[in-house]
Amino acid sequence: MVFSDSPQLTPQQRIHTWAQTRWLPKASNAPALSIVRQEALGQDLAASADRVPTFASADIPYVNRSFGGELDEYVSPSLAQRIEDHYADDMAQLGY
Repeated sequence: MVFSDSPQLTPQQRIHTWAQTRWLPKASNAPALSIVRQEALGQDLAASADRVPTFASADIPYVNRSFGGELDEYVSPSLAQRIEDHYADDMAQLGY
């Protein structure tokens, strides 16, 4: 039910499963901004260090850390497809 946008979900549950791109302004109204991705946090922070000097000295001990299990042990193929469909705009617009 989580990735179905079901009306049975609470508003908080629905917001937490929104695609990341729903939070971004439309390109025509976008301010100057940088997107920092958890998957490349160290690299993204270093690229922004000229605007935020403290980023240059950021010590990120666990870059790209993920769980150590096999995805198919925890996620069924049908759920994996629902997740991919739900976040398709993110994947396309954010370059994943």
